[in-house]
Amino acid sequence: MDSGETRMTDDEAFERARAELARARKKFPTWPADPFVALAVLHEEVGELTKAVLQHVYEPHKNVTAEEIRAEAVQVIAMAVRFLVNFDRYNYVPASQMKDEDDPLQ
Repeated sequence: MDSGETRMTDDEAFERARAELARARKKFPTWPADPFVALAVLHEEVGELTKAVLQHVYEPHKNVTAEEIRAEAVQVIAMAVRFLVNFDRYNYVPASQMKDEDDPLQ
């Protein structure tokens, strides 16, 4: 990573996650009632973190910084908390299904 940086403490990480959670709730005051859609939101943030790390390591010309990676990680934590605290409120109802009749491989 970047030279000369000090390791973030647990307290600092949790404080940043709390601030990000508050910011996200203000910007997006509603949250999906469907657990799979809520999980997709979390996965989207994990995808952004993955992309940032990949670019930092394998595409250094894109100049992704350690702070940008930390910011993405904080967003993952915030969305994981949002997923977790709403766990008992989700609508656990199976989605409607459809018959998949056309198989282009046959």
